[in-house]
Amino acid sequence: MTIKTFSSLAIAVISTFVFAGPAAAATIHATLSGDAASAQWGRDTGMCGQLEVSRSGTPQSQTTTLSYVIYDCASYTTIEAGMGNIPNGDLQGSGTGTLSLNTNTTGTNITRDGGAGGQITLTWKQTRESTSKWAGTTSFTIGSPTNYSYRLEGSGSSSSASLSGSILGYAVSGLGWYGAMINSYNNTSLNISK
Repeated sequence: MTIKTFSSLAIAVISTFVFAGPAAAATIHATLSGDAASAQWGRDTGMCGQLEVSRSGTPQSQTTTLSYVIYDCASYTTIEAGMGNIPNGDLQGSGTGTLSLNTNTTGTNITRDGGAGGQITLTWKQTRESTSKWAGTTSFTIGSPTNYSYRLEGSGSSSSASLSGSILGYAVSGLGWYGAMINSYNNTSLNISK
């Protein structure tokens, strides 16, 4: 596999995920509980992207969900996006300050828009340069030509993190600018719809 490198990236660090794909009708309703990690990257022109992996349900009946989008920064046109459940074992490191994701988005549980999917191997390590606790509701809409509505209601905490690995063949090591967070949700309601 050819490893591509993101360069000259600028990112606004946010602790929640905005989902701008896929084109097929899709809705996610989940109650987030426990660990989550997010990454965002972008630049004024060219490719931008966002990814979040999170746990939902109870410890006895847990689901791990992955959402990601890579899009043209200028037009907001989706290059590749995917969302769906992944095996719980693909996200490792609960409560350790380090989370590792090792999954393949070509699996049958991932709904994709554009692209062929592929391997995502990322490691987040808390840096604690920035931390926050939050409670309340966040909602907004993004995407073109189709709009996606995002609503997160509840409470949790976030910490800045370093990020290493690759996303669908794009290396994130050596990024000039990116945002990465390790999050913890407390029975937080998530709704993403098209």
